[in-house]
Amino acid sequence: MLLSIYKRMINNLAMKLTYNNVTIEFFDSVPDQILLSLSGGLDSASLFYVVSRYLPQIKVIPFTCKDLSAPVDAILARDIVSWMQDEFPKNNIQNLEEYEFDHNDPYWVKIAENQWETLKVPNNGKRVGRAGKITGLAKIFQKEAIESKLIKKYSNALVCTGTTCNPPIDEQKKYGFYHIAERRRDPPPSHPKRITDRSYHPFNDVDKKFVAEIYKKHNLMNSLYLLTNSCIGSAKVTENFTKECKECFWCYEKEWAFK
Repeated sequence: MLLSIYKRMINNLAMKLTYNNVTIEFFDSVPDQILLSLSGGLDSASLFYVVSRYLPQIKVIPFTCKDLSAPVDAILARDIVSWMQDEFPKNNIQNLEEYEFDHNDPYWVKIAENQWETLKVPNNGKRVGRAGKITGLAKIFQKEAIESKLIKKYSNALVCTGTTCNPPIDEQKKYGFYHIAERRRDPPPSHPKRITDRSYHPFNDVDKKFVAEIYKKHNLMNSLYLLTNSCIGSAKVTENFTKECKECFWCYEKEWAFK
């Protein structure tokens, strides 16, 4: 009985994490299980790694939202989960759950159009950027619907994403990608790490150099790093997703962080 109480006390303790000379509160209280959103990108994969490394007691339920227009990211998410299960065989890492969405779905596009006038209202002096476009909103709404279903399915799990904030404004301008960045992600974060009691973004107040240090410090550049993709270029400009476009914000951000 006492041992059980002690374990619960340990699990509820807050945890801090330091990379790139920046210390953050990783979890305000450590959950028993998390629904980990995997995009196939660097950020969510790094979050997956540090959770598995430092908090092996957490049950990790990875899920991905498969874009029918860009299915490669879901394939990468599968590879990342397999890699984590091999790297941390004693951890409670569940198999990947996959859910499909189509940002051109007429039903969701109509909902996005109906919400557009409301959602494009300036927020703290900033206007909704690329994600505010109609198809972007349709994508967001579909992913939110998927997450809502998962929350009902796993009533005790905390939904976690690897979302980071943008590089400093002066760095964006210096390296020429300020004009294609999502303004809502500019530092300081425009929304808190804990959006709701069931939704949490541990990396919300750090940029990708924090993430880059995770890969470098743990010698992941020749393993986990190679399984990820941060480019959102179309099939045409990436030669059917076989190379990076070198034009999207995510390509610029990755180059800035990893040099």
